[in-house]
Amino acid sequence: MRFRLMLFMLAILVLTGCTGKDDQKEIELLDEELMEAGNGDVIELTMWMPQGEEDEYQWYLDNIETFNRLYRGKIHVDIDFILRGDVFAYEDQVNTAAVSGGLPDVLAVDGPNIAYYASQDMLIPLDSMLTEDDIEDFAPSLIEQGTYDNHFYAIGISESSVVLFYNKEMLDAAGIVPPTELEEAWTWNEFHEVCKILTTENTYGTTMIYDLGEWMTYCFEQLWLSSGTDIISEYGMTTEGYLNSEEGIKAISVIQDMAQENLFKLNPTPTEFEEEKAATKIGGIWEVANMQKIPNLNWGVTYFPYYQYHTSPSGSWAYGISSDCKERQSAVILLKYLTNTENAASFAKTTNMLPSRKSLLAEWEFPNELTSKVITDQLTITAEPRPRTPIYPLLSNQFSEAVYNIMKGNDIRSELDRAVNIIDSYSQ
Repeated sequence: MRFRLMLFMLAILVLTGCTGKDDQKEIELLDEELMEAGNGDVIELTMWMPQGEEDEYQWYLDNIETFNRLYRGKIHVDIDFILRGDVFAYEDQVNTAAVSGGLPDVLAVDGPNIAYYASQDMLIPLDSMLTEDDIEDFAPSLIEQGTYDNHFYAIGISESSVVLFYNKEMLDAAGIVPPTELEEAWTWNEFHEVCKILTTENTYGTTMIYDLGEWMTYCFEQLWLSSGTDIISEYGMTTEGYLNSEEGIKAISVIQDMAQENLFKLNPTPTEFEEEKAATKIGGIWEVANMQKIPNLNWGVTYFPYYQYHTSPSGSWAYGISSDCKERQSAVILLKYLTNTENAASFAKTTNMLPSRKSLLAEWEFPNELTSKVITDQLTITAEPRPRTPIYPLLSNQFSEAVYNIMKGNDIRSELDRAVNIIDSYSQ
């Protein structure tokens, strides 16, 4: 793990990338290629996205409209937004379409699902259609996320991380000084003690449940990783001895203690921290923009807690080409357009995520110097993606359920063993 992180740090220092003018030249070149290769018919592409926030939704509408204008008479893209009635509704529709042969040409894929889709032949490898120059400016974590079985399947448009937000006034009143250096980051045990101090009759020490779906794996797998293990074997199909390891049991026990001591709420409202009903919040960096909009909220950020090793969540949505796509050259052109430097920057600003390109990350504007330091340290030093395994959907579903049941007070070993039995019986 340390070796991979060293490579990550070295890679982030070699900042190469396209300028806006280079992107325009690329578009002109691709236009010429299409003019030479096409037969005069307009190529129709379909694309699926999960329904996001209004700003993100509008970003896609605007950029697909721009793409269609640039390629008028050559390529036309129809984009469909899939409503997420529950946390797995989009994935359910993709899986149903795969069975019936009705996948769109291009689809958005949540990072950890790339391995599953690739293993099921729902995505095609992009290796032969992308050069090293096409992807060398992307953050190494996203290249790792998009790779399965030594093939590259999906291009990420943004990157993410999870930090610990805190209310400055509440911490000052309690005499608590939050860490400002990675080496000083709180362990989970130290954070537990901090939350005890900060919890009052009217205020929880923290809030840490974003939703009961993918968030639970995205956030809490880190407990295992920072203990020196994981919830599944690397690139594997086995959770026995990993998910229910002694290290994992010990790690999640601190979270159970915090929940049972009412240091955080099991069914929180989304804005507990913003309403000053919680003194701290474990949340995604996309929350930064929300914090900035709230008058008189005096907030700061510090590092994601750890056990033995410093780790932090990473990974985000990416674009892949489905196995049902017949016009693959045109689909690659769409992927390149959506992830070019200009669009990567505008998407990150719109969604309050991190841009996917190293050349943008080097000079990315954050609200303040400390926020910049924390997020940059985590992205370049501690970032750990979710498991790349063909059984990820089942793994995430069972892990999320087990962690929530543990928070409610269920026996830790029994819950983890139950999840292991279900996952491993399916994968054998």
